[in-house]
Amino acid sequence: MLEHQDEQSLDSLFTRAESHLDRILNDAEKRTDELILELIQTFESCQRKIQHESLFSKNEEIDDVPTSSIRYLSLPFYLAKAHGQVTNLYQRKSHLLVSKQL
Repeated sequence: MLEHQDEQSLDSLFTRAESHLDRILNDAEKRTDELILELIQTFESCQRKIQHESLFSKNEEIDDVPTSSIRYLSLPFYLAKAHGQVTNLYQRKSHLLVSKQL
C-alpha cells in the first residue's frame, strides 16, 4: 500500500484514509495494530503531500483557504485519533504522547 501512496492524489489518499479510519473505529475486528499503523502511515503521507504542495500558509486566514482544502485541516485530529487506537502495550505510550502533541 505504501509504495502506491506517492502516486495517488492527495484527495484520493485522504478520502481512502478517512474511510479506513471510520471502519477501524466502528468495527473492533478491523482494529488491529497492523492496520492502524498502516493508517497512520497513510495520514502521514497526506501530511507530507500537504507540506510539499504548500497547501496552507501560517499567515493565511481561514477565509483565504480554498473550500476544497478545508477538509485537510482535520488531518491532525484524524492522525491523533489513529495514534490513540494502537493497543500494543509496548508502543501505546509513545503513540498516546504523539496523539497528545497533535
